[in-house]
Amino acid sequence: MVDDRRFARLGFSLADNLEIISKKKLDNRRAPRRPYDVSAWIRLEGSFATQQCQILDRSETGVGLAIADAYRIPNKFMLLLFKNGPGRRASIRWRRSSRIGAEFVSVGPNYSARIADNVAKLRKLLGH
Repeated sequence: MVDDRRFARLGFSLADNLEIISKKKLDNRRAPRRPYDVSAWIRLEGSFATQQCQILDRSETGVGLAIADAYRIPNKFMLLLFKNGPGRRASIRWRRSSRIGAEFVSVGPNYSARIADNVAKLRKLLGH
């Protein structure tokens, strides 16, 4: 019999009929994805134009999207659940044919502070 320990360290087990069976999942995501069949829109940063897409699955950290031409979408975009609503910033992790895997990009505290500072300056200019 072949020594099983070499395979076990790599995440495999050797079955009795000498078939190698993987013990590991190929899914290396930080958060589990769940099916989520919903229409959504992609808006490029700095633009008002939108392109419709389909959310296939989602998690706390990202989404899987189906879109007509995945290779025309830039690496960073806004994902909108409502065509004219607020969105979440996302960054593409992979592209395959008409599918995109995207990770949500969090807004850091510096960005939030800059927005608050700009709002305060605008109010001051408007006399409010």
